[in-house]
Formats: sequence, C-alpha cells, structure tokens
Amino acid sequence: MLGKLIAKKAGRPKRRRGPKPKPKPAVAKKPPVRKKSAKVVRSSKENAELKRLISSQKRDDAPDSNPLPRRRATGPEGSKPVEQGPLLSKVTS
Repeated sequence: MLGKLIAKKAGRPKRRRGPKPKPKPAVAKKPPVRKKSAKVVRSSKENAELKRLISSQKRDDAPDSNPLPRRRATGPEGSKPVEQGPLLSKVTS
C-alpha cells in the first residue's frame, strides 16, 4: 500500500528500447572499374583544320564583337557643345 502513494518522477520519461537488431552479413565491396579511354589519332591535315576552326571560333567570341554597347556614348562630336540629358539610370529603353 505504501508503493501506491509514491508519486511518479517528474520530467521526461526514459526511452524504452527494443531488442538489438541482428547484424547484417558483411559484403565485400568491389573496387570501381575504370574505363579505358580510346586515344584519338588524327592526321596532320585534320589537326591543321581543327586548329583553324578553333582560332576562328575564338575570334567570333571575342568581347569586341559585342553588338550592343555597354553604355550610351556621350561627349562632344567635333566642337559641338554638349547638353546634359536625362540620367542614364532613369532612362527606360
């Protein structure tokens, strides 16, 4: 009768754990198989053409070939005086 009068402990209850899981059998990992890369053999004519194409592509991708300028050109044309126009950041085009 005395056992029933004792109050439970305050706080979070302890975690009840079940039986331990059985260990899985160890499986040996296979090492990764590396693929052999096939070496490309080109003739001297093919190498020359490839070099020419690469250089022409670099010329086409040059930053000077930008069709749109980064900012609007302002300044005197010849000896004409320049008037201050609207601010470039406020102009919507």
